[in-house]
Amino acid sequence: MPILKNLNYTNFLLFDSLDFKPHSGLNILTGESGTGKSLFLQGLHLLFGDRLDNKLASALKNKAILEAEFEVEENDLLIRFFQQEDLDFSDSVLVRREIMPNGKNRCFINDTPVSQQVLKELSVYLAEIHSQHDTFFIKENKFQVGLLDAFAKSTILIEEYQQLYVKQKSLIKKLKELQIQKNELNKEQDYRTYLLDELRSANIQDPEEEVQLEAEQQILANASDIIQESEGLTHLLESEEMGIEMLANKAKINLKNLSTLSSDYAVYLQQFESAWIELKEILKDVTRKSENVSIDPERLEEVNQRLETFQQLKRKHQVLSLAELKDILSALEKELHSSEDLEKTIQDIELEINATEVLLTNAAEKLKSKRMEEGPNLEDKIVQMLSELEIPHAKFSVVFEDLKREDWNTIGSQNISFMFSANPGIIPQLLQNVASGGELSRLMLCFKSILAKNNQKVMLVFDEIDTGVSGEVAKKMGKMIADMGTDSQLIVITHLPQVASKGSSHFLMRKNNTQEEYVSEICALSKIERQKEIARLLSGKVPGEKAMLNAIELLEESI
Repeated sequence: MPILKNLNYTNFLLFDSLDFKPHSGLNILTGESGTGKSLFLQGLHLLFGDRLDNKLASALKNKAILEAEFEVEENDLLIRFFQQEDLDFSDSVLVRREIMPNGKNRCFINDTPVSQQVLKELSVYLAEIHSQHDTFFIKENKFQVGLLDAFAKSTILIEEYQQLYVKQKSLIKKLKELQIQKNELNKEQDYRTYLLDELRSANIQDPEEEVQLEAEQQILANASDIIQESEGLTHLLESEEMGIEMLANKAKINLKNLSTLSSDYAVYLQQFESAWIELKEILKDVTRKSENVSIDPERLEEVNQRLETFQQLKRKHQVLSLAELKDILSALEKELHSSEDLEKTIQDIELEINATEVLLTNAAEKLKSKRMEEGPNLEDKIVQMLSELEIPHAKFSVVFEDLKREDWNTIGSQNISFMFSANPGIIPQLLQNVASGGELSRLMLCFKSILAKNNQKVMLVFDEIDTGVSGEVAKKMGKMIADMGTDSQLIVITHLPQVASKGSSHFLMRKNNTQEEYVSEICALSKIERQKEIARLLSGKVPGEKAMLNAIELLEESI
């Protein structure tokens, strides 16, 4: 269980330098109105991650430092928290908050900067502050169910149920999202399938096919002219009367004659011979190529139709090339596969939802059985404790109401209500509708006592939980609080001498008048000082001899 070892406030309004070292059991804190008890509590709230009030910050003269040192024991939850936040765990946890007058503030855990939210999350494992206004929390269903679970020691059961409940909600949400996605896909699935089939039927293999077909189309469309021109070229080359070859031979003879007459013409003969060889090769290539040209109307029709298919597809998909059409084809195939994968994912999630539902139902049933088993025992315990606190005719009952499956929540499969009646002959009604202020205080103390003795292992701070009671009831409340101090560390702020006398240690909040201003401090009281303080609580600022005797008697009863 966490133990608060030291609490220090520096430059925190009334607290110029507060140094508080509580004991491990029941620590009583008293003091006159205006000495700073509320500010003391406000500092604790800030250390445990509450939001900073800008008005408070603006009232500061210098940087305020709030610091608390806890001695903790290793436990899985606390260690897991430190691991999740990447913090070094040790058996000493130092929490610090620094506040500037301009409202800026910084939070630290073991000297490592953290956010305010992380500080708040850590406080769950360290301490709980109960102020006088928090009594009304017992009217909330969540608190009541938490009390029953603590009493029934069903923490593991509720955690198992809640994990499955959250998982199931998440799975159902995901399934709905996927189904919406599937419906959107289905709306256009037929059209996508049509486009895909159309592109597949075009059987586009080579992105360059269109260029190749356009070249073939040009040849097929002009085959007759190509053949005619090619034949004319052959005739021109081979004609015996005026053929190119005959003329070239004559030219060659003339160039030879010239080269014999003058060596200057020899180079032209060589050039002519090279050019003639190249020209003959060109003419042969043309002839050979033309030999492969044939008039084929059927093939021309095929080429025209294929090119038209390409043009139609490019216009439809607003692209310029076959490569882009192939990309569209791949994208459509991917969408089709995605749709098929989505269907498989939906089927898998549906199976997981069904399996989780079985586990969730079993967990809900176990939790329900445990709660209903311990409900009557909690009723008896509360009635007994209320009787000790001078409500002898109290009736208290836990009412269970099964919920429809769709109404299950994080609390469980039942609606759980606390019914209460303080007077004989009065039928119990919902606690939140009938309990008075004094009754609520006593009920809250009973509840907190049960929590402290079961699984609530944190340091507790009570701010006037005894509001609305006095006399013998106050004395019995003091005894109950003292009993809680054997299981938990408590800091109890009280105005009741009957409660104050029960503490294992007693601290006084008081103001000192320095040269410049009043400052508040907390002082540990000696035995004599304690007698005087309890006497003051009994009779007023200047207690008489009778009040002193009563104070001594109260303290002796507490030994």
